[in-house]
Amino acid sequence: MRDSLDVLPGTNVLPESKLRGASGKSYADFVQENLFDRVGMKDSYYCSERTIRKNHAHGYDTDRNGLVLKAYLDHSWTGIWSTTAGYSRVDVSNSNAQVPAAFHIGQYATANLRYTPLPNVLIGGEFQWARRTNFSDGFSVNDFRVEFSFKYSFSYTLRSGS
Repeated sequence: MRDSLDVLPGTNVLPESKLRGASGKSYADFVQENLFDRVGMKDSYYCSERTIRKNHAHGYDTDRNGLVLKAYLDHSWTGIWSTTAGYSRVDVSNSNAQVPAAFHIGQYATANLRYTPLPNVLIGGEFQWARRTNFSDGFSVNDFRVEFSFKYSFSYTLRSGS
C-alpha cells in the first residue's frame, strides 16, 4: 500500500510507515525516545489530534486534502507566568483542474505570554504570524499581528440554606 504522504510535493516529512520500517518503532515512540526523553521534556508527548493531553506537543496528521502539521506547547514558568507557542501548517494536494488562485499552503504561528496575578485575573500578549500560498499563480502573503488581552472571571456561587 502506498503511503498517502508520499504524494505531497514540497514536504520534508518522513511518513510513519517509512520510519517504522527503518527504526522498528512507531512515530510516537520514536519522537518520545529520541526527542522528548533525550532533552528532559517530561511533560511532553506525541499525539495525533484524536487524543488530547494537557501540556504536550502535537505531531503531523492528515485530512482529506493533505498534510496537516501542528506543534503547540504549553509551558508554566511559575505559578503566575505561562506561555503557549506553536506552529501549524496545511498543505493541500491541488489538482490540475483547480484555478491558479486556489489555496495551496497555509501556515500559522503564535507565541504568547500570560500573567495570572490572581485566580480570576489573566493579562496577556500574543504575537501571530500567518502565510497563505496559492496553488500556481505565484501569490503568497504574510500577515503579522500583536494582540493584548485582559480577562476577569466573574463568578458567584449560590448555595441553598440547610
